[in-house]
Amino acid sequence: VFAAQIPCGATKEVQMTSQKRVLLVEDDKSVLESTKRLLVLMGHQVDTATNYIDGQALLNKNTYALIISDNRMPIGQEAQLHATAGIELLAYAWWQEKHKGVPLVLYTGDDSDKLKTDLAEFGAHYLQKPSSEFVDIIRKLMEERP
Repeated sequence: VFAAQIPCGATKEVQMTSQKRVLLVEDDKSVLESTKRLLVLMGHQVDTATNYIDGQALLNKNTYALIISDNRMPIGQEAQLHATAGIELLAYAWWQEKHKGVPLVLYTGDDSDKLKTDLAEFGAHYLQKPSSEFVDIIRKLMEERP
């Protein structure tokens, strides 16, 4: 057990878990690094991408126990943000046979009922940034997964 600063700035005691592979897709470098650090401290192996195309390549190459994505991010290396890149990436993962049943989390500052409804259509979870519940929610999702 150790204390960690979670992405919203609060401090939380974190219990180490068995290492599972997580994909984290986030275009904001500071959020990416702080969230990755937290997931590593929780005991997970974390692969990262900063855009849709790189996230898709990692999904094709590897198998994950948990997939977390921001929503508004670039499709490729361009700076322009795509409003639904994250939900599209999670939907892509959901259709992959190797990721059936894997928890999918949209970790975003976006807050709309339509977004939450769209996520519910394929069983993805919504987690608003920043969240003091990040550790508890991620731990619960990982414990539910065999």
